[in-house]
Amino acid sequence: MADEQGRDNDAALVIQARRGDANAYAALLHRHFDAAYAIAFRLTGLAQDAEDACQEAFARAYFRLNDCKQPSRFAGWLMQIVRHHAHNVRRYQALRSATSLGSDTPIAASDDPSADAARAELAAALRAALAELTGIKRAVVVGHDVEGWTHPQIAARLGISVFMSRRHLADAHAQLRARLGPAWRDEDGGGIDD
Repeated sequence: MADEQGRDNDAALVIQARRGDANAYAALLHRHFDAAYAIAFRLTGLAQDAEDACQEAFARAYFRLNDCKQPSRFAGWLMQIVRHHAHNVRRYQALRSATSLGSDTPIAASDDPSADAARAELAAALRAALAELTGIKRAVVVGHDVEGWTHPQIAARLGISVFMSRRHLADAHAQLRARLGPAWRDEDGGGIDD
């Protein structure tokens, strides 16, 4: 009986939220947050990742609220969106550890302090430029350029096509070139080959 009443309440709140009632949508999220978080945490294993997955799922659900065909089954519909976003977060976890470029690992010193300073400055600029990329583009760049993965390997790990892996890499390299300017060169002075 309580479950049926909860579904009726969900249906009423969904209808109100579709009419633009932000409080109704907030009530839906408050009601289902614990379950959504539990699912996201179970799939990602990290509190921050679970929170990120929930936040993305809640935003997506809000913008797709009209796609919820059975408002009385809002909870199940929302949990499916949460699962989808949690799976996406989990795909990137394997690559996140490869972003050692973002760490403060010291750069090997040479006999030329000015060259060391220039390399440290370039490393900082590269970290900042990588941080501006979307998660998927950063994952592809790190996988390809740092880890040496092939496009088929990247595609398999990220659940995307080889074509999209190549496309994300080309787009990311273009963004990095625009951000870093002349610093985006290999040691021979040539450009990066996509």
